[in-house]
Amino acid sequence: MTAPILAPAASTEKRIRVSPATEPGRVLAALLVVHNDSDAAGMLMALRSAEFALRYVRVSDETLLREELARTAWDVVVAANRMPSWGGIDVLRVVQEQNAQLPVVLVCGECTGAVVIDAIRQGARDCIHKNEMQD
Repeated sequence: MTAPILAPAASTEKRIRVSPATEPGRVLAALLVVHNDSDAAGMLMALRSAEFALRYVRVSDETLLREELARTAWDVVVAANRMPSWGGIDVLRVVQEQNAQLPVVLVCGECTGAVVIDAIRQGARDCIHKNEMQD
């Protein structure tokens, strides 16, 4: 099993930290799947706090997700677990259809044990509470 690209920070830090497997100075290509501006801003803030050179695209529906997955090589997909018309498990399924090796990190407002276990079993690399991404 490979080390995750993104992992939840220790409880004293409220941000995403980078695993040692990620090369310093490397540009991280992140595909953000989120419907609202505040969640997108939180995701970007967390990624930038890890001192990545960052290239990203934000999408909010399945059609755009499929187009971006077909068009661009991504390092990670960071997706909101709940969106108005679909959710993180739907994102996982689309990503797995198009690139089963691409890590997906789900960001949720309510990360109960059952939610996390279900997400990991279905192929998520990690499941992070959105409060863990804020300073």
